[in-house]
Amino acid sequence: EGPQEEKPKSQEVYETVQKELKPSNTFMGVIKDMQRKWKEHKVHQLEETEPWRAKEEKQARAEKAKHRGDRPERAAEPRPKEVKALSEEERQALEQEAQIAKLGDAMTLIVREPSGIEFNVRFRSNTRFQVLMHSVCKKLDVDVEGTDFLHRDRKLDPLATPTSFGLVDQD
Repeated sequence: EGPQEEKPKSQEVYETVQKELKPSNTFMGVIKDMQRKWKEHKVHQLEETEPWRAKEEKQARAEKAKHRGDRPERAAEPRPKEVKALSEEERQALEQEAQIAKLGDAMTLIVREPSGIEFNVRFRSNTRFQVLMHSVCKKLDVDVEGTDFLHRDRKLDPLATPTSFGLVDQD
């Protein structure tokens, strides 16, 4: 009689939530409702076991609510309803501007081997030389570690960029 009739409080909360759920509620609404019920259960449980601590937490919640009351509400801010659709040309122009801002302007660098053979490499001004060094070494089938890259007798730093090193187009 005793153990079967007495259900744990969490089981009671679960059953009441199951009874009160309506199929028309959204998923997030159901989750919020369950969180609210669980919080109420925990507050009730704390009041039974440690009433002094429950009183302190209630006062702390009241202070927080009072503090939040001074703030302007975020929901009152007008939100843009819908961003107007951009034409294909405008979208491409915006993407290109974003890419230039991120990677820098396109430039052509002239790479000259010690044997005198030259070839052009298209490169971005804000991309590290490390990328250029790896691609050139792969093309020439040489090891990156044993290779030095020079520009006017100055050794290139792999972590530098053409902009930071002072290179310009066709350099």
